[in-house]
Amino acid sequence: ITIISITSWSYVNYKNNQVFTVSTLSGLGMTNAVGGFMIPRNDQFKEMRDIYLKHRTIQIKNMGSYENTIFQAFGEMQQVTGFSYVPLSIQLQKMSKLEIMKQPLLYIKHIIGGVYNFWNPLAERDNKIKYNLRYLPSTISRIGILVINILFIIGMPILLFIALYKKKVDFNKLLLFVGVYIFIFSSSIAQGMVEYGTNRYALPYQPVISCFAVIFTFFLLSNIFQSSKIFN
Repeated sequence: ITIISITSWSYVNYKNNQVFTVSTLSGLGMTNAVGGFMIPRNDQFKEMRDIYLKHRTIQIKNMGSYENTIFQAFGEMQQVTGFSYVPLSIQLQKMSKLEIMKQPLLYIKHIIGGVYNFWNPLAERDNKIKYNLRYLPSTISRIGILVINILFIIGMPILLFIALYKKKVDFNKLLLFVGVYIFIFSSSIAQGMVEYGTNRYALPYQPVISCFAVIFTFFLLSNIFQSSKIFN
């Protein structure tokens, strides 16, 4: 179902925009991912690069982060290059891939940072807000989500260990848990690969993560008291 959905929508984009891709926004997203370590290097994309770097300087000065600089620079890029939306997005994707090939370690560092931001709702929280009593309820709720996310991350390895140790496993339920775990954790990596990794991409998965964390907690407690029937 997933493969059919992705390829079908990509085909729609191909028929309408002559590019086989899930999203015509992919070029902007990739530029958002590599923008933090983009430097003047290759004149192949000089016009777009220089415009981006100019707006990045302004963005960092005003906002303290380069996040979403591409959306501030995109209009000027269109005017200077003469490209419409889709062709410019394609060129941005090529420029971003060049940056990745030139500095793969910095790209990997970006992905790791994106994964960290995905799982830690306090990561991008400004300290002035984090420790402000006015925002205390919000901070407490973020701490609660962080605890839930940690339970999700450590839950599967512990569940597998207990299941293998007990030797009696409901493989259907175990397979379901493993599938959910791999899907969500892979998604946290994917968002760091193609965008400015941030906690907002965790939101669609948060209910599932929370349910898993609750199930894992009760399962762990019931095993402590030798009364679990989840894997029996």
